[in-house]
Amino acid sequence: MTATVAGLVVLGACGLLTTNRETFSDDSPVAEKIAAVRLDGLGSGSVRLRTQDGATGTTVHREVHYATNKPGVTQQVDGGDTLVLRGCGENNCSVDYDVVAPTGVKITGGVGSGSIELTKVAEADVRTSSGSVTARGVAGSVRVEVGSGSVTLSDVGGAATVKSSSGSVALDGVRGALAVQAGSGRIRGANLGGDQADVKTSSGEIDLGFTTMASVTAQTGSGDVTLTVPKGNYRVAVDTNSGNRSVDVVQDPAATHALTLHTSSGDVAVKAA
Repeated sequence: MTATVAGLVVLGACGLLTTNRETFSDDSPVAEKIAAVRLDGLGSGSVRLRTQDGATGTTVHREVHYATNKPGVTQQVDGGDTLVLRGCGENNCSVDYDVVAPTGVKITGGVGSGSIELTKVAEADVRTSSGSVTARGVAGSVRVEVGSGSVTLSDVGGAATVKSSSGSVALDGVRGALAVQAGSGRIRGANLGGDQADVKTSSGEIDLGFTTMASVTAQTGSGDVTLTVPKGNYRVAVDTNSGNRSVDVVQDPAATHALTLHTSSGDVAVKAA
């Protein structure tokens, strides 16, 4: 275990006040075989979870920042196979976690303020009120909810569901159905392989590229909408109140796949790959 001390200087009504914040870090091996990780009561702090082929156990590295009372243990194993990561339980205290686990681990839960970074997990259902979420190499489905912050998903084997109040959404290699709802922010997707997508943002451009034929709904209040799909026949409905329309695919009212695109202000384009 290592510990460091940092001084924080605050200007108050009576002059300069000094509040010491201490930091320590430690590493803890987990004896049990972990199948899932749950984020529970993490008010402030970041989480990084990675799985590694060939790993035989789980290790937890944490970095704790506190001002008053030094926290004790903040993680435990629940039900024999679920690693629970918690916060300090008081103000002016945060815990950052870096967890390495064997393959096949799922993760659920969220943090109040902080980023979440996931690599090669089995499934993910996570949220943060303020902070970014990054997930890469997920074998199954991903569900993400962000109050304010960016979302980046890549190489996802299952469906992806994203809800963001404010922040950009970047997608690459999502192979399942896609559902994105954003309050404000750009949405971009490449190498999308699902057969269905529903993507909406109140403000921001939408640019999606598919490797397979799909039924797609893309809607924004303000911004361009660009959709690139494989050549083929589609039922197409494009609409813009102010902007240009362009459709390069074969429009067929009897086609299996439907493309519905709308923007209140901006250009709308359907391109054939």
